[in-house]
Amino acid sequence: MSNAIKFTPHGSVVLRATPLLTIEGSTPLPAKLTTTPTPECPPPTPAKPAQAVPIWIRFEVEDTGPGIAPQQREQLFNAFVQTVGHRSQEGTGLGLAICREYTQLMGGHIEVLTGETGGALFRVDLPMQLAELRQLPQATARRITGLAANQSTFRILVVHDQLADRQLLEELLGSVGFQVSSAGNGADAIACYQRWHPHLIWMDMNMPVMDGYETTRRIRAMEVKAAKNQENTSVQAPEIPGLKRSLLPYPPSLKIIALATSAFQKDQTMILAAGCDQVVCKPYQEQEIFDVLAEHLGVAYQYQTDSPSEQGHPALRSPPLQGMSSEWTEELQQAAIQADRDWLIHLITQIPQSQNDLTAHLTYLVDHLDFDALIELAENQTHAEAS
Repeated sequence: MSNAIKFTPHGSVVLRATPLLTIEGSTPLPAKLTTTPTPECPPPTPAKPAQAVPIWIRFEVEDTGPGIAPQQREQLFNAFVQTVGHRSQEGTGLGLAICREYTQLMGGHIEVLTGETGGALFRVDLPMQLAELRQLPQATARRITGLAANQSTFRILVVHDQLADRQLLEELLGSVGFQVSSAGNGADAIACYQRWHPHLIWMDMNMPVMDGYETTRRIRAMEVKAAKNQENTSVQAPEIPGLKRSLLPYPPSLKIIALATSAFQKDQTMILAAGCDQVVCKPYQEQEIFDVLAEHLGVAYQYQTDSPSEQGHPALRSPPLQGMSSEWTEELQQAAIQADRDWLIHLITQIPQSQNDLTAHLTYLVDHLDFDALIELAENQTHAEAS
């Protein structure tokens, strides 16, 4: 898909997925989908009723780009090879070679053809096992409405170079009663740590200039030094809107939770080695954030007493988007159509504080990737304005 988009400046890119056999394996391949047998991937054969055979799925990516000449196709899947006409694009020529290796490891086959519009058509046939249908357990998580009484005051620092992501976490944590401060880069994070001494830091690992790795290492070094030289030191707190100045002691053990885009074990190992206590991968969900805080700080929460069908969905007035501009509603619809989470988060931060119910509801939909519901809300508001 990424190659098709990169080499198609105009036109379209289409992804298709087609089952080649029914579950029983009795239906032959459609004539236009029949492939020539290859050593890497013989054509699927009809299944025997008593055997658990794979279901073959064909994936096709077709674009309207410049296409690939027949004489170049044989070398296309070799390492470090780029076809003539495509060398102006950035790349190492390894992508398709890696794709072929992965496909063959999964027992499949990949080939390139000429599409109906003259562009390239990449076809991948993969065997897949039929999954067992099981009833998923019903979610039991209740919506958190605040912090339980008679607890310590917890200071949380959010470090992220993206304003929308920073504001989303600030509003989420502040809405239930945490004291929250934020920093947009590593240097500001270190300065805030020195003067405010948070109990826990949410650390974005991929910031420019000073990334989360270096920032974490420096804060940990300061923590060790402070523990040796000034045990139980108190510092003057910065002014925070709505809060009085007070002397803030060092927390007994600072927790640093990494916000990362990679779930690979190697990356997580490096993050933990830098001094983080845990890794939370993006996109994260609201409940995951609260669970991590409870685990590391021992926080107790107050919960909403909704019925199971209403849990997680704050009540909305009708129509829910009333009061938002038509331009904002149109942007919301376009962002949902494109499944652009960052754009949606940015739009949510523009909702007035007087509409906290709308902020909570849209945040829930984004966290649960319910883009269809977001599109429906925007369409309903557009229709209401037109009538």
